[in-house]
Amino acid sequence: MVVSVSDLTCLDYLQWLRTGERAASALSWSQSTISRKSNRALKQLQLVCARNRGEWAIEGDTELLAMARALHQHHRWKCNAILRLDAQYYSGPILCNPLHSD
Repeated sequence: MVVSVSDLTCLDYLQWLRTGERAASALSWSQSTISRKSNRALKQLQLVCARNRGEWAIEGDTELLAMARALHQHHRWKCNAILRLDAQYYSGPILCNPLHSD
């Protein structure tokens, strides 16, 4: 089974932006779509996402999630799409425009 790009994107945005409302705004989708797609990705990967001190924490064996993220990043690279960068918070503005502003 392969997790769809849109399902994984919703899960990632939900985790990174901390709320379904922010994820929905960033992706221009409804909050219910974010929830539905995130839950579908979690179910396919046999993971659970729970709040831990205000942060969404993925619980379970995340090896498949890491592999899916790497595969999708490779797909974005090949298609000249927007890449996801993992960097220290303060280096973000040097590397690119931020995803959102608080």
